[in-house]
Amino acid sequence: MLFRDAVSKRGVRSRKRLVGNILMNYLDNLNEATRFCLPMILAVLLAAILFVLRAQKCARRRTNISTAV
Repeated sequence: MLFRDAVSKRGVRSRKRLVGNILMNYLDNLNEATRFCLPMILAVLLAAILFVLRAQKCARRRTNISTAV
């Protein structure tokens, strides 16, 4: 359904435009609660990834993670 909505009658000139159209159609179909939660989920995932990377760096240096900056 999303694929058919994204492809115009003239056809698609590039894959980037097709992917962009599909993504925009998907984002338009999300409800308000999901639109609010999605950035929060991404922020939490980013924080977790950064914490793990810092923990690995501290483990290599054998320093305490609570004192690392």
